[in-house]
Amino acid sequence: MIMVLINILSMLKTSQTKSVSPDAKPANEPVVVESGCLFGSNRVVVIKHQGEQYRLSLTKQGKLILTK
Repeated sequence: MIMVLINILSMLKTSQTKSVSPDAKPANEPVVVESGCLFGSNRVVVIKHQGEQYRLSLTKQGKLILTK
């Protein structure tokens, strides 16, 4: 499940995140995205991956939950 999230985040491009050119990092380096850039003022982000929707939720305790 964590690898799915890493793959989703590495492909994610929004106006709040910087797109990284393929030459910027070696292929084995993951793209790092701050959670604040994903959530903004929201507590839930919907991620579409291969035709499926996943919900990434921020809990009151500051933890992340990914559900299908």
